[in-house]
Amino acid sequence: MNTRVLINTEERQQAPSKTDARLQQATTPPQSVSKPDYDMLETQLDAIKSEVKDKIGAEDAAYIRRIILIQRICEWSGRILLMLGFLQPLLWVAGVLSLAAAKILDNMEIGHNVMHGQYDWMNDSHINSKPMSGILPAMGQVGTGCTTTNITPTPILLARIETLAMAYFAYRMILDGG
Repeated sequence: MNTRVLINTEERQQAPSKTDARLQQATTPPQSVSKPDYDMLETQLDAIKSEVKDKIGAEDAAYIRRIILIQRICEWSGRILLMLGFLQPLLWVAGVLSLAAAKILDNMEIGHNVMHGQYDWMNDSHINSKPMSGILPAMGQVGTGCTTTNITPTPILLARIETLAMAYFAYRMILDGG
């Protein structure tokens, strides 16, 4: 069985399909839509910014100081409970949970917000983002999801990261047997 199909490409004309017409209609904006008013948007955003700045005050300062106090209480009580764990194993478990809560508060509620400069307006040297530039220099570049920081990398931190990476790969080579 010999089947031949002849296609004459010279005479072929494509009629616009219904899908093409719908796509054209969906991508073409209606004439009644005006261009966005960027000056009005800027004015509205400035109003929101000033409203938020007016709300910042003693309540926010009390909140972060209360969180710092809770974090320190959790940390010290966790350490004490770990030491008392030889008397009762449940004390050790409570100590681990207390230290975990302290670490979560320290990293997520205190450190993250301080690193981004949320409490710089208080002019408190303990919760100001400016001294953080030497402690956590590459957080924005490591890929943690926080790319808008005021932190720049230092050679010391990069050397520490390189050392940790080499130790990790050496460990993986030992585990893999090669």
